Amino acid sequence: MELLPLFFGLIAMLGYGLSNAMAQVPSKELGADRTLFYRGVVILCSFFLLLPFFSWTWSLSWIALALGIGVIGYIPTFFYYRALAFSPVGLVAPIGGSFVIFTTLFASLFFGEVIKPLQWAAVGVILGGIFLLTMDPRKLSVQDLFSKGVLYAAIACFFWGVVFTLWKFPVAALGFFMTSVFVELTTCSIGGLLSRKNGRWLPPRHLWLPLFGIGVLGGMGTLAYNAGISSGSLSIVAAITATSPLASMLYGRFVLHENMSGLQYLGILIAVSGMVLLAL
Repeated sequence: MELLPLFFGLIAMLGYGLSNAMAQVPSKELGADRTLFYRGVVILCSFFLLLPFFSWTWSLSWIALALGIGVIGYIPTFFYYRALAFSPVGLVAPIGGSFVIFTTLFASLFFGEVIKPLQWAAVGVILGGIFLLTMDPRKLSVQDLFSKGVLYAAIACFFWGVVFTLWKFPVAALGFFMTSVFVELTTCSIGGLLSRKNGRWLPPRHLWLPLFGIGVLGGMGTLAYNAGISSGSLSIVAAITATSPLASMLYGRFVLHENMSGLQYLGILIAVSGMVLLAL
C-alpha cells in the first residue's frame, strides 16, 4: 500500500483531534456558530498565506459543488460542537468518530472501492479502540445516554460520513487545496451569518489562543484529508482520520495533565493496531 495517503490520514487525525479537543471551552462559552466563525477566519487567513504555493484550476460548476458541500459540511461540525455543550467528550467522540462506517460504505457504493474483509475488521478494531479510549462507563448515567448530546453526535456522525465522501468529487477537479478553501469559506460564512446578533464580533481575550489553535489545526486537518483522498483510497484515509479522538485524549493527558486509566491506554493500543491492519 502507498504510504502517502497513510501519512496524510495521520496528519488529518492529529489536526482534527487536537482542534476538537480545544473546541470544548469556546463552544460552551461562545456557542457553536460563533466558534465556527472564528475558526473559519483563522483557517482562511492561513490558507491565504499558503495560496502562492499552490496551483489551481477554475471551474464554476465544480466551485458551486464545493460550496454546496461546504453548506452540508456545516451541519456535522455545528452539531458536534453543540453535542460538546450537552455531553462529555467521552460520549460524543466515539459516536462522532463512527462516521468511518458510512464513509467506507459510500466509498464502496459510489467509487467502486473494494473493501476487503481485513479492512472492515480494521475499521471495527479502530472503533473498538476509540470506544475504550474515550468512554468511561463509571462517569456516565442513563440520562447521558439519552441526552441531546447523543442525538447531536449521531447527526454529526452521519453527515460527516456524507461530507467526507462528497469531497472526493471537487478534489478530483479543483485540487485538494482549492476544495479546502471553498469548503471552509462556506463554513465560516454560515457561522458569521448565524452568529451576527450574538454579541460583539471580537471574542474575549482569554479565548484568542484556543480559537487560533482550533483554526490552524482544523485547517491542517482539512488540507491533509483532501490531500490524502486525492492520492489514495478514500476508505483508508477516512478510517485513519476517524482515530482523531486518540489525539484529543493525548492532548488532555500531556497538555491538560488529565489522568488516563489503564482501559484508555488499552484503547490507544487497540486503535493503533487497527491502523496497522489498514496498512497491511
